[in-house]
Amino acid sequence: MLAFIIRRAVQAVLVIIVVALIAFTLFRFVGDPINQMVGIETSAAEREALREQLATHQIVTVHLPTKAGQTLTIRKGTTPEPRHKEIYQTLGITDSLMTPVKQWVSR
Repeated sequence: MLAFIIRRAVQAVLVIIVVALIAFTLFRFVGDPINQMVGIETSAAEREALREQLATHQIVTVHLPTKAGQTLTIRKGTTPEPRHKEIYQTLGITDSLMTPVKQWVSR
């Protein structure tokens, strides 16, 4: 029994290490989303300001299961503030991203 527990603990540590490496690799090579939004000539202060401005805009996803085995998924963005709308307009993002999206999923 002790050997089984030790084996499982070693496996758990290996899984944690592999997941951490995958996450690190994704963030390292995909990069910061802010860098994808702005140009090369943007200063670090402007990048940080944009990061702070976008941090207040949240998207909420709710999954509601039914007795019939279906799941209603509702995805809703909070109302963007005027500064968010200005950023979205500059980046060419439409307001349709702010509307709720409802989707039925059968299992």
